[in-house]
Amino acid sequence: MHPATRNWLILPRSDPESGQLRHDCPRQSRSNVSSLTCDFRPLTSATCILSSAFSILFSAFWSLHSLLTPITFLLFAALLGSCTHSTPPPPPPLVGLDTTDHSIVWEVDSVGDGNSSVLYDVAIINDTTVWAVGDLYLGDSSGQLDPERYNLAKWDGLSWRLERVYYPYQGSLYLSQLHTIWAFNVSNVWVGSNQPMHWNGVKWTTFDITSDAWTGWIYKMWSNASGSLYIVGSTGALARFNGSTWTKLESGTACDLLDIWGTGDDDVWISGYDRSNYQSSVLLHGVNGVFEKRYEYVPPYRGERDDSLTGLVTSIWTDSKESVWALDGGTIWELSSATHGEGTVRWNRTEEGGLLKSIRGRAQNDIFVAGAYGELGHFNGASWLWYKQFFDLNGDLSLKSVTVGKSLVVAVGSANDRGVVIRGRQR
Repeated sequence: MHPATRNWLILPRSDPESGQLRHDCPRQSRSNVSSLTCDFRPLTSATCILSSAFSILFSAFWSLHSLLTPITFLLFAALLGSCTHSTPPPPPPLVGLDTTDHSIVWEVDSVGDGNSSVLYDVAIINDTTVWAVGDLYLGDSSGQLDPERYNLAKWDGLSWRLERVYYPYQGSLYLSQLHTIWAFNVSNVWVGSNQPMHWNGVKWTTFDITSDAWTGWIYKMWSNASGSLYIVGSTGALARFNGSTWTKLESGTACDLLDIWGTGDDDVWISGYDRSNYQSSVLLHGVNGVFEKRYEYVPPYRGERDDSLTGLVTSIWTDSKESVWALDGGTIWELSSATHGEGTVRWNRTEEGGLLKSIRGRAQNDIFVAGAYGELGHFNGASWLWYKQFFDLNGDLSLKSVTVGKSLVVAVGSANDRGVVIRGRQR
């Protein structure tokens, strides 16, 4: 047997739904099976020869167990109990971390005047410069809305200014909502609609990516220290820019890809779900441009588990090759780098709430999460604090994205037909 080859001995167990014996446990759908359905055990070349004989022996035992003496039954059960699980190791417990300060001075800004104005994403360039993108409308002195949208909002430390980023195409200028932004500095900023656009400090440049490399909307951007820029978007679209050329990367999914983060080209995580019907979700991991599915959700929903993702993975963040943090509905997970959905719950909602949508951090002891109904929380390395002044199940505040800077944290979204920015400064 080749050293890289792993065979799996699958012990039959009773199906919790039908009561029938199961002899298979597909890896893709193990979130639909209770923790007692299957045991997975890696086999060496020496033990592979015994697997078939063991299965036959077990089947015979199952049929005759009612005829065995109690002593024989206990001996056989002891033998069976010697089989062990072989799942990826869980992330190390969060012990011994220094704690960061939950105390934050918050300010709330309203941007736009109506027509379902919204901000989708935000970038902190420095402590007095924040840019946010979305779909915004302004009214004139008579209250009439300008029908031409704005798609970029800039904060200079004192006030917000709205601007329009046009997309030139075949001699005409088009104006589209912007879904995402990535800023290296004030003279090196990227935004995305259905094509990426770059600000060099003087002007905007549009990159017309050919259809063989990109189609659809861009929902998120991410870059690393090596200079590669990744974009993810609708129906599994994924591409990378190396500074001169855009290259299509295979995602292996038709899910809308909504978030991306990593530590380098050899460690990139992507999450997403079908925005049209919420009927599928995926978690991908990439190494040097090659991506594989680490988790996939397909209906029917089988309920929550305390050891594995089970629903829609809305956002991810990491600062280490050892683990990744993920949002799954109303649960916050830490997953090991070897995960196929298994992980450790770091926070789970115990009361009514909405979908958690965005997670970002400075370090493992300084993480922020934002979501529907104004949910905004902070993990300081030892505990979670949720800023209840923003949360309202009967309100209209929905936070789409959160990001962090050196001392600033900024969340953006919408409320009452206006774009909303929540700015916080840690003490």
